[in-house]
Amino acid sequence: MNNISRRKFLFSTFVAAASPYVIWGRQSDNGISESISFKPLQIRLPENVSPVVGAWFPQEPEMHPEGFRRYLDAVEKHSHFNLLTTSMRNGSRQITDKEVHEWFKNAAVYAKGKGIGLVLEVDPRHSIAAFRSKYPDEMQERLWLKEFDLVDNQDIIATIRYDYHNGDAICSGAVTSIQMERVYCYQRGSDSIQSGTVNDITSSCKQVKSSEREISVNVSPGKEGKVDGNKICVICRVKFDYPAVFSPETIDFEADIIRQYADLPLAGLMKDEWGFPACSDGNIEKNGYWYCKHLSRAYSKSTGGRDLIRDSLLMFLGEDGRDKERQSAINHIMELYRLRNTEIEQAFYRNTKKTFGAHAFVGTHDTTFPVPDAREFERNGLNWWTATRDYAQSDETTPYCCRTSMMKKFGGPVWYNQWYAPDRGSYEKLIWSYALAGGRMNFHVLFPRGGTYTDSGIALLQGKLMQADCRVRLLNFISDAPVDCPVAVLFGHSCAMNWAGSKYDDVGMELADLFWQHGYYADLIPSTEIKGHNLHIDDAGYVRYGKQQYTAVILYHPEFEDATTVDFFREAGKGKSYLCRIGDWTRTFNADPFKGNDKLPKRMQAFSDIFSCTQLVLAELRRAGVKQQTQATITLPKWNNMGRTSAALPSSGISYLTDGTVILVSGEKDVMGDSIQRTIEVNGHDVTFDAIGVASVRLTREGKTIAMAAGGLKAFKTGDMVIELTQRVDIALWKDLNGNWQGVLQHLEGPIPEVLTTISKNWIRLSIPETLVV
Repeated sequence: MNNISRRKFLFSTFVAAASPYVIWGRQSDNGISESISFKPLQIRLPENVSPVVGAWFPQEPEMHPEGFRRYLDAVEKHSHFNLLTTSMRNGSRQITDKEVHEWFKNAAVYAKGKGIGLVLEVDPRHSIAAFRSKYPDEMQERLWLKEFDLVDNQDIIATIRYDYHNGDAICSGAVTSIQMERVYCYQRGSDSIQSGTVNDITSSCKQVKSSEREISVNVSPGKEGKVDGNKICVICRVKFDYPAVFSPETIDFEADIIRQYADLPLAGLMKDEWGFPACSDGNIEKNGYWYCKHLSRAYSKSTGGRDLIRDSLLMFLGEDGRDKERQSAINHIMELYRLRNTEIEQAFYRNTKKTFGAHAFVGTHDTTFPVPDAREFERNGLNWWTATRDYAQSDETTPYCCRTSMMKKFGGPVWYNQWYAPDRGSYEKLIWSYALAGGRMNFHVLFPRGGTYTDSGIALLQGKLMQADCRVRLLNFISDAPVDCPVAVLFGHSCAMNWAGSKYDDVGMELADLFWQHGYYADLIPSTEIKGHNLHIDDAGYVRYGKQQYTAVILYHPEFEDATTVDFFREAGKGKSYLCRIGDWTRTFNADPFKGNDKLPKRMQAFSDIFSCTQLVLAELRRAGVKQQTQATITLPKWNNMGRTSAALPSSGISYLTDGTVILVSGEKDVMGDSIQRTIEVNGHDVTFDAIGVASVRLTREGKTIAMAAGGLKAFKTGDMVIELTQRVDIALWKDLNGNWQGVLQHLEGPIPEVLTTISKNWIRLSIPETLVV
């Protein structure tokens, strides 16, 4: 083992010994790998040191014996990754194939020898042909409704074409057939179907032409004495080459694959963007409804015997005098979408832990369209907060207010966002922005790619990006707390997903962003987290979500909420969090009339708009002494020209973690970080830094230093600690459970300076990756 490999493996070993999320093999009693050939350092890292994560997407040119070596060799030498979220992006092979299993087994062994853990995706979407062969009647379907005009009740030929394409990154999910399911005739006004005019005329209709995506139906509305109408609706059933989400076989099939891979030395498993086929349309016209026999039965059970096919017409167009039924039907079907996708995600989480151990890393994200909008409602019922992970994980332009709230839910010491772009420029800025908001980057390869996927992955390792992020990783050693977000925006989950209500597709993101833009960060949380008992009132009387205590809580459009929301806020009304409401509450989940406003605490202040609410809450935060943090001055763009923009932090500024840790970041100009020469006040005590890129500190109330980290440190001064160096060094210092100082160093040539050895004898030198030159 060369010196670089040995040093990197040492770092990996220490992270493995300390972290519950990375496993590298057999450990000795003192937590040090027995494969180390020299005397191990007797030191214990914090139990929550977070891994450094990159992404790997093996392609067909790599899928030959030893084909994994090139990429893994490059990662070992030119990156600091100790985990690779690994997904086979190869439509010609299946994860269930024996030769694929053996290839990944050899790759995992090879990677482990280099101190790199593979987090492999074994999702059923990688083996659709095998699933289809075993369960041909368990493929996903969708009801597709198209309306046609009738003239004088004459026969017509209705042609229906399904043009939406699956946007899933893993599989094609191709449409394999379309067929007539049911036809209704009715009288329709300008807004909805006239009451009592709907008639089932399916028996008078005949499918006369069909292809994979198109059918023609001969419609005879006047036969058999049916009531005349001016419209007909043809309901088709579209079948996809995709496992049915509600099929019980989907979970069992995935569990079998997980067991098939139990013999691999994996660091964990990943599941990327699961849900119904990603059709990208967000059901804009409200004429598409997921379907299979299992979902139909689940809907009937949930609604007391209603027919999903008939109700699809009601949900699509509405009917006079049936607003309540329509709203209730929509609430039930969208909630079923969310609950079933949650069930699948949680089964995956449990099976991963059961097979690979409690410390296995579970990745990646469930944010397919990385905005909480109609596309995600249809894909997974917006189940981001119940797709269980140990760390909050997202991708692309997922709003910061969602990243931080998921972090509070899942409890990890950081959040991860997988990022990709065609060049390194945005990566070099975003690593600092993420760090400021309590996050880290999962480094996706350059995309869109030039040449091969492997080449684009290796190209990311050029320049100084990896060395710069080594400075960010210093923060992983000194704190396990999330960024402080003193405001919670609790949006009505059902209200946001109900297009027959008044606030469809509005989750309160604009409201949350206003607080970020003022430097008082807000977590955006769905109201279903109340029903799941994940929010509570702490002993101090504040609303709490994980490690976050909220100074202010805003209930945003509570229409269609249930009794648990009333009970929660009645209890919160006895506490100390400042409570607000935007929007009226007039109906229950089943759309029954309800005077919800009167049920909420009297001290909960009501607002009609987000701006007046924001101003009053900001005044309350300042009155409570909440510190202002760096304002969100960056705007993340719409994703694929849909959805909304969102607020993000710049690459320089100051933020606070919930445990009192202060983070300074400066990375606007130089990829390696800009100069930080600044004195700040922490708990009433001055702290001075001369550093580069990042500087962080945590003090006791009395001003005693508990932990610090800094890139390119030249000088550090507090009331009880002074460090002055002739050579800049990356450093992290913390006190262990016994009160003894421990530390890590990087970017240091020669012996450890005496000023540091006087503080502690326990130091680890972390390796820095070599710059890739091509």
